[in-house]
Amino acid sequence: QEGAGGVKAYAGPDSVTNATQHFEGHKDDILCMSHHRETGVLVTGSYDGDIILWATDTGHMRSRLVLPGILAMKGDQRPIEAIGLIECGHRQVVVGGRQQVTETVVLVITVGGDGVVRFWSSDSTAELLLEFQLTGQDVGLVDLAICHKTSVLIIADALGFIYVFDIQRTVRTGVKSLQPTSQPLLAPVQQTSFRAHQTSVSSLGYIKDRRVIFTG
Repeated sequence: QEGAGGVKAYAGPDSVTNATQHFEGHKDDILCMSHHRETGVLVTGSYDGDIILWATDTGHMRSRLVLPGILAMKGDQRPIEAIGLIECGHRQVVVGGRQQVTETVVLVITVGGDGVVRFWSSDSTAELLLEFQLTGQDVGLVDLAICHKTSVLIIADALGFIYVFDIQRTVRTGVKSLQPTSQPLLAPVQQTSFRAHQTSVSSLGYIKDRRVIFTG
């Protein structure tokens, strides 16, 4: 990751010095990114609220995710502060009008300055599947952590609060929400919240084996 809207991908023994791909598309500084190894999807978010899905094998942009009402947002509401990816299972898709192939369903989660949690599809539709306001519009969300093993989503805000969610039913409905006869994606269930700091959280992590949250 680099500033001024660019991303570089590294791989192999010479990865410290040689970039395998260079992605150009953002107009402002990139604040966060997340990568799914199996599907090759890379998602980046920037200060101006731009969210881009990339194909890491080609370096090409797959699609853009557009924040609802972004033109009416104040400047400090637009930044995308954290991105997460949730694998929900597999579905059959038709390629070339005939052949059916198995595709891994991955949902994109974004949080940012407007205090809204959003779930998006990572396929070519770039569809917003679910959104809910977690805090007031003047309280931004600053980081998130996901654990598939324990079905936990953890989000931190700019006032120092931590929110813990159970994502089991969201994962279960992820594939169905993308079917032709789509069913609504169910929101995660909030389990608890607590104040971890007197000021904004700057970093958040989760140790799955011990089920421990750590913050800074």
